[in-house]
Amino acid sequence: MFDEMSFIRNVVYDKGTGKIVGYANLDAVEEELRLLEKQLSEESQQEDSTPVAKTMLTFTTRCIARRDHGVVACFPTAISTKEILHSRTWVVIEALELAGIKVIALIADGHPVNIAFFNMHEPLSVLPSAVIFDTLNISSVDRPVYFFTDLPHLLKTIRKYFSNSGAHKKTLC
Repeated sequence: MFDEMSFIRNVVYDKGTGKIVGYANLDAVEEELRLLEKQLSEESQQEDSTPVAKTMLTFTTRCIARRDHGVVACFPTAISTKEILHSRTWVVIEALELAGIKVIALIADGHPVNIAFFNMHEPLSVLPSAVIFDTLNISSVDRPVYFFTDLPHLLKTIRKYFSNSGAHKKTLC
């Protein structure tokens, strides 16, 4: 599974599980952040400033045969593109396969960047609808990798469409 998380100030989380452990409110950290913001605002006036990461692309695993699961990789990103997602995802898949964890599916929300990433791949199964749901696992050519939209996000999207469709007014206009 992969998703982007927005950074939240002063949050402490366990790198192994991704669970929030607590919050930090340290004066030294606050002062360092103020200095960084000042430096960034001065650099933003210059032409060649490096973008600051606003989100973190996070990959987690869920093993079927064992109870192992958790965060396996985090990549800070200033922007998210299908090309960045493609390169990071296949690096993670290769590392997992080398560690003996067989990757059989990628699960993400229905964000347009994620859908564009899925569509970048050559499908193994060609459908009349042109939906790409599988591709060759380049780290293990004897099996495919399947693409899924996670159910909670899918249900949320369906609910949003019904809400905006006028269905509650018994009209589809």
